[in-house]
Amino acid sequence: MIDPVTLNLRAQRWAPFIYQVNWEGEDLAGSTITMQARLYRDAPGDPILSLVNAEPVAQGLSVSVAALDLDPMSTVQIRINETTLEVLP
Repeated sequence: MIDPVTLNLRAQRWAPFIYQVNWEGEDLAGSTITMQARLYRDAPGDPILSLVNAEPVAQGLSVSVAALDLDPMSTVQIRINETTLEVLP
């Protein structure tokens, strides 16, 4: 299990958001991953957006694994559709 990670990411409202995070030495294939988006760090209440595992071309989180010098390297892609971003506060 990997400890939770906090990233300070900003998305443009009128374009899809795609961002990739690499983990060297980790094979995350088949892992269940989740992400919450909030207006600001530690904002109280429910997140404005929650993402879960999805196919690489769909909104959500997708994982791919490759070999890096014989060690696994997992890439987690975050994808948020433009239509979703347009309606967020």
